[in-house]
Amino acid sequence: MPPFDPVEFCKAAHKVSVVKQALDGEVAWRTATTRAYYAVWVATRDAIRAKQGDPNLDPGHKPLWDKLKEPANTSEIQELGEDGAVLMKWRHVSDYDMGVPVTEDVAKKRAAQCHAFLKSLQRLQDALPVVQHYAHR
Repeated sequence: MPPFDPVEFCKAAHKVSVVKQALDGEVAWRTATTRAYYAVWVATRDAIRAKQGDPNLDPGHKPLWDKLKEPANTSEIQELGEDGAVLMKWRHVSDYDMGVPVTEDVAKKRAAQCHAFLKSLQRLQDALPVVQHYAHR
């Protein structure tokens, strides 16, 4: 069986945010937002693992986006870092901050951001910087 394709998370985010299959209201929008984040996280991590030849590399979530945002990178790579950080913020809100509403508009924007991110990542993967393994505490 081939490995799970993180693009499927992006497809799920779109389906849940637009079609609301099996879920309704804010639970659907929060789910779509988290799936959009994990689509870009897993795809980026896997692209870096492949580029660096280390299938076990764990760059950590925030350290990865911070590394991509560094000034030494191209503006397009920096934009991936910014988008990843925004998606991570909304994933955190969706999972942990029940006092902040996650609306249908937010979910649709995150799903669209996911699609654009994955398209850019595919084009830019050779330009990704070297990322260090994150030492979990």
